[in-house]
Amino acid sequence: MMAVGGRASTIGGPAGPVGGSGPVRSPEEWKRLGTEAYQAGRWRDAARCYSSAIDQCTHNSELRATCLNNRAACHVQLQEHSLVVQDASEVIKQQPANAKALLRRMVARERLGQLDQALEDAAAVLTMEPKHPQALQVVARKRQSLSKKVSADDSRVTTLRHREEARAQPICVLLFSEDKPLQCYSCLRSLLQHVRDVP
Repeated sequence: MMAVGGRASTIGGPAGPVGGSGPVRSPEEWKRLGTEAYQAGRWRDAARCYSSAIDQCTHNSELRATCLNNRAACHVQLQEHSLVVQDASEVIKQQPANAKALLRRMVARERLGQLDQALEDAAAVLTMEPKHPQALQVVARKRQSLSKKVSADDSRVTTLRHREEARAQPICVLLFSEDKPLQCYSCLRSLLQHVRDVP
């Protein structure tokens, strides 16, 4: 038994704690132990178990992707956002349509201030689930920040050309609605590119 975060851990049982010496466990057994630890709220133990399973899996196996995604969930609970992005990205390389991995990475990227990348993940989620509430919230926050930027840019515009561009930006933002989020995705992407180019 080992103590983790003030809680006793029995992972490893009679064979010893995680990382200790004892009989070799299969990746499936490590995954099962990780799931038990996660359900008990022992996220660091769970992450260690999933890591042990990942180390034993072949590179592109389904079990490896599942354990990476589960370890990303542990990192979410531990607020280790960079590690969430890392694990979720590995899952997405193997399974581009994995909605859980996309959502975890989206939230982590937003918390890390990587708003453009979070928006890309939100768009991928909305492609699969057009009314997904978390993805729509990311889009709404990005739209709000773009609207604020457009307002700030309006006050600095001095030439007619810049005024015309500044007036066009709110139209693109308003077209991106919760009812039809992907119909204007290309409009939003071009707006993002334009915002990046604005000094």
